[in-house]
Parts: sequence; structure tokens; C-alpha cells
Amino acid sequence: MSKKNEEGRVKHLKSKQINKSKLGILQILWKSSLIIGLSACSSPANKEDTAITKGEKIMLNELYEVKTISGQAVMTEKIVLKYFFIGMHKQDVLARLRDMGLKYAEEGKEDAITVLHQSKPAYTPGSKTLEIEFYFNNDELMRIFSRVYNTI
Repeated sequence: MSKKNEEGRVKHLKSKQINKSKLGILQILWKSSLIIGLSACSSPANKEDTAITKGEKIMLNELYEVKTISGQAVMTEKIVLKYFFIGMHKQDVLARLRDMGLKYAEEGKEDAITVLHQSKPAYTPGSKTLEIEFYFNNDELMRIFSRVYNTI
């Protein structure tokens, strides 16, 4: 074989190796992005979604961690709105309350739902009471009133 043919063959083999390595890198990048994309789909989008699936304990813990001053209530609508949203259908609110194990009472032509919950038995030091009111219009959640206060 002549030296020119040998050099041409070497160049051809090197270019094949370079193309294979480029292809290998592209395959690795493609597979990595696919794995990352799929794992992002299977993981919760945010902490609120995770909190909802864990139910009552997460929401109640968050509400009862609010610092309260004796004799004063602290408004907690922002926390409750992480678990319930304006425009939510009434049956969905009731189902979520049941899933969370929270007892509720329907009031006034069923336009309002009230939840009262205590962190500890009444008259126990450090006991707090949670009050949440859900107001509906045409079975859609329109407003939430929520507060936490010291029981004693």
C-alpha cells in the first residue's frame, strides 16, 4: 500500500472514531435529558402538592406553628390557601376535609362550612384552637376566613 493510501485510510478511520464519539456523546446527552424529564414528571411540582397528599398533619402543623399572643387571634388564610383554592368546588372541599380527618359543620343554607379544631385538649397549657370558615357562591369557594388563637 502506498503512503498516500495509508494516510487516507488513517484519516478515514479517525473521522469514523470522531463521528462515533460525537454520536456517543449525543446519545448520553439525550438519555440524560430523557431521564431528567421523566423524573421531573414523576416528582411533585412543589411542596404544596406534597403537603396536600400528606393531608391533615402537614396543614395543622403549619397552622399550629404560628406564633400567637394570649388573647389575640392570628389570621392564617394564606396557609389554608396552600391546601384549598378559590373557585374550588364545594364537594372537593368537603372531600379534602374528610380526607384530612377534619370535622366540619355546614351553616346558613349550606353557603358556609366551619371547621373548629384544637391542637390539644382544652385547658391544656399551649393549647391552640383553629377556626376555618369556607364561604361558597353557587357551590364554588369564594372566600376563606381562618385564624388560630390560644385556647386559654
